[in-house]
Amino acid sequence: MFPLLRYFSLTSLGALAVALGVVLWFAQDASRQHLFRLGQENNIALTRAFTNSVWPNYSTFLFDIFDEDGTTIREHPTTPELDEAIRALTAGLTVLKVKIYSPAGNTVFSTEPAQIGDRRPTHPAIVAARNGGVTSEMIERGRFSAMDGERGHVHLIASYVPIQDQAAKVVGVMEVYNDITALVAQANREAWNLATRLGTAFAVLYLALFLVVRHGDRLLRRQYAEISAGHEQARAQALRLEKEIADRQRVEREVLVLREVQVNQRALRTLVANLSHELRTPLNAIIGFAQIIAGKSLGPGEVDRYAGYARDIESSGQHLLSIINTMLDLAKAEAGKMDLTETVFDPARTVADCIHMLQQQAAAAGVDLVHRRRSAPADLCADERMVRQIVLNLLSNAVKFTPAGGRVEIDTGLDADGTYCLTVSDTGAGIAEDMIPRVMSPFGQVDDALSRRHQGTGLGLPIVKSLVDLHGGAFGLESEVGRGTSVSVRFPARRTRLRAA
Repeated sequence: MFPLLRYFSLTSLGALAVALGVVLWFAQDASRQHLFRLGQENNIALTRAFTNSVWPNYSTFLFDIFDEDGTTIREHPTTPELDEAIRALTAGLTVLKVKIYSPAGNTVFSTEPAQIGDRRPTHPAIVAARNGGVTSEMIERGRFSAMDGERGHVHLIASYVPIQDQAAKVVGVMEVYNDITALVAQANREAWNLATRLGTAFAVLYLALFLVVRHGDRLLRRQYAEISAGHEQARAQALRLEKEIADRQRVEREVLVLREVQVNQRALRTLVANLSHELRTPLNAIIGFAQIIAGKSLGPGEVDRYAGYARDIESSGQHLLSIINTMLDLAKAEAGKMDLTETVFDPARTVADCIHMLQQQAAAAGVDLVHRRRSAPADLCADERMVRQIVLNLLSNAVKFTPAGGRVEIDTGLDADGTYCLTVSDTGAGIAEDMIPRVMSPFGQVDDALSRRHQGTGLGLPIVKSLVDLHGGAFGLESEVGRGTSVSVRFPARRTRLRAA
């Protein structure tokens, strides 16, 4: 059982203590900042009062002794008069000490005479005041020599304020020590009062929360006991459900296996049907023509016709060999046993050769076959035979399924990223989106009237993709029914070589 009450007691006490400490720190910091601003404003006001009332009467004297030594300044008869004037100016105020510096940092007056003549030309606060700025700091001293004698444990605000003439020119620096001991004591008393009030409020809040949490803890314990009582029953029910689920999953696996077997059987029947049709047609032609030639059915004088039949036998044999080679290439590619014979060649010339080979077939089908080159000339480092097979498969497919009057275009060239792109587009019937996975599977064909009018094993696109993958390239197919098909093949940039036009 989770020890709610114990954790709440520890964490809430810690959180309240931290919160109280943070609030008191911010309160004291705000108080210190207020005292600092107040002391600095008093020191600035005193300096302005000095500038308006005392400085005009003693400026000539001070200018004359700016560069004198301490003894000369202390013994000058005007120094006691200036001291009396400053004490009269600060009478009734909390000012404990006043110093006056020349712009060069020479102490020309101090209510503590021993400090007259001290030179502090590089003191940062004096330099800042000489440039027109005011610098102040809060000081705590165990002992301090004030105008009215020694003081013990005082808090001070020491300010360096520029003395400016009517033209706003800095003619001296005044250092004023303002006593804020009483104000600090008052701020400390207020902080302790605030701490007492906040502590009381936090204690009341903690007590209220403690009572609420204790009540909740009792409710949780009672509910936990009720849950524990029914745990065994729920566990037994869970075991029964697990057994039922396991039995159901076993049945589902058996159904999936049965469906997979059925799918494989259908695929096997399709494969046998396609192969039997594709293999039987050239074999029947070979056997028929061979029988005619062997039996000399047309008579012994028909040599030319027999030669024509022999050429038909050769053509059918080549077609049969092409089907077998295609099946073997696909099997090798899928097994990862096909090796590349890489050479550097001009892919545009290879494409032109393939177009020339298929030009007669395209013309017979009434299809316009076009090659469009773009970008700078480039060579390709690849297996030229495989690239030729890729182009032939794509072009023959496009010509086969493009009706008369249509157009097949092959676009080749480098893309901006350095890849070599080869795209074959046609204006044929197109492929429905849900049929694309089927045509990309071995022996898969689109089951419509157009595809049934053409021979084929359905290996064209799968073998193309396998060959492209073998080169580390990318294969893409886009098609829309009634608008045509576009197949793109991209060879990576590492296989391209730029050359001069």
